[in-house]
Amino acid sequence: MKTILCTFFACALFCAVDVRAQQTPPSGAAFIAVCKESMTLAVYDFNSCLRAVYPIACGRALGNKEKPGDMKTPEGLFSVQQIQDASAWTHDFGDGKGEIRGAYGSHFIRLKTPGHRGIGIHGTHDPASIGTRATEGCVRLNNSDLLELVKKYVYVGMPVVILTSEADSAVPCRFPAAVEAGPRLMAQAE
Repeated sequence: MKTILCTFFACALFCAVDVRAQQTPPSGAAFIAVCKESMTLAVYDFNSCLRAVYPIACGRALGNKEKPGDMKTPEGLFSVQQIQDASAWTHDFGDGKGEIRGAYGSHFIRLKTPGHRGIGIHGTHDPASIGTRATEGCVRLNNSDLLELVKKYVYVGMPVVILTSEADSAVPCRFPAAVEAGPRLMAQAE
């Protein structure tokens, strides 16, 4: 696990160097590391020094995200695509309570997650869910932590690494049929 973590940090720092020239917040924050094992979101600077750590909630289903609605949090190296005002947003969790105002807290930090839409880092209407697997795939923070993250650290283009947990990595990944079939050689022209 330590080797995987170091590899992701190195990749994130490599990606952050390009971003650093474009836009660097006053805090010097370089990247975010979300760890599904420890249920934390950590902010690191360009010297790999820890700047902040926040408790999170993540997808209720184990494993790496495969398709919409699977309740899994995607794993890998992503980036912040947008920071949106979500204070007036609502969400229906399908629990019979209807639309919940404030379900996302003050902001929605939309992540660029190729192959998946609607994944982000946001606040919550349910602080008791933090530290659990409670989301539909997003990373959830306490509202005060989200506000601090947005005001002090996060910026568009910021690398975000989402690391697996031991339990998540035990879930077999289902590949699309094209991937399972493997590469096919083109017939050689005579």
